[in-house]
Amino acid sequence: MVATKPAVELIAVSKRYPNSQLAVSQINLRIPKGSYCCLLGPSGCGKSTLLRMIAGHESVTEGDVLLDNRNVTNHSPAERGTALMFQNYALFPHMTCLDNVAYPLKVAGINKSARLEQARELLAKVNMTDYSNAYPEQLSGGQQQRIALARALIRKPEVVLLDEPLSALDPFLRIQMRKELKRIQHEMGITFIHVTHSQDEAFALADTIVVMSKGELQQVGSPQAIFNKPANPFVANFIGGHNIIKNTPELDNTLTNSSLTGIAAETAFSVRFDRIDIVEEPENNTLPAAVMDVEFQGNHSLVHCQLADSQPITVLCRDNETSLTTLYPGKPVHLHVNPTALNLFTH
Repeated sequence: MVATKPAVELIAVSKRYPNSQLAVSQINLRIPKGSYCCLLGPSGCGKSTLLRMIAGHESVTEGDVLLDNRNVTNHSPAERGTALMFQNYALFPHMTCLDNVAYPLKVAGINKSARLEQARELLAKVNMTDYSNAYPEQLSGGQQQRIALARALIRKPEVVLLDEPLSALDPFLRIQMRKELKRIQHEMGITFIHVTHSQDEAFALADTIVVMSKGELQQVGSPQAIFNKPANPFVANFIGGHNIIKNTPELDNTLTNSSLTGIAAETAFSVRFDRIDIVEEPENNTLPAAVMDVEFQGNHSLVHCQLADSQPITVLCRDNETSLTTLYPGKPVHLHVNPTALNLFTH
């Protein structure tokens, strides 16, 4: 099988500011051509800095940035073949939507009729044809975003870079717009690199997720791989839905035939909330615990418990599980953990 050609390749890329603060450290990353990649992590982890280095709006202290196998580390943004969609959309208030979208072609010297024709095509692509003659102040946040995206696409970039594009939208509109982004990316076949701190957003959009913390890569993989097998405690904690537990001799003895056997005590592992069951009687692979709280979440509840060694552990129970009605803080319970659901961290 022939490997997919990378649209973007970062080779040992680092960014250090004049005050010696290291914002990004030794990033090695290949993003496949035509894919949707999300840079995911908390505020201050370096994801926006990395995006801006790919765009050419931030200088690279060390390393190389390659776009379609071209070394563009020292190229200007205009020479790179990328388009950066800013978080605040940066639309010109005195221009109509049509003129905003067409503006990059005006700068490039394309004649008026040709650039307006292409702008109309892009407005149709983002479902904004009816707003061609409207001004940005007359649009909602989601509509402004569509115009900004159309403007980013009109130069036919190899890579579209999006810096937290959905953060200013209300939750309902955010879900609508992420569907639109994925549709447009899929239809046009352009590589999208999208910065977000939202796990749900990354899981919904990405072919590849890049999890970052403190300027370093923590894990790179598909949404399914990262959710099912987080590489370390940071990833497991940040993406949510996972218990992080330190192994003890008692746990090792209880979880028979598990991958923990022979592993040193204090080694951490994770197990998903939904891979644990509350059972009536002790049996193989059950842990004694006590209920601390029951948190209703709509179609499921989170039952927060405490193991005998005081480690916290959470169980996800569906709303149709009758045992939920019998749970209360302080109640002793038995938690069944399938040994195959245990995830030993790789680093």
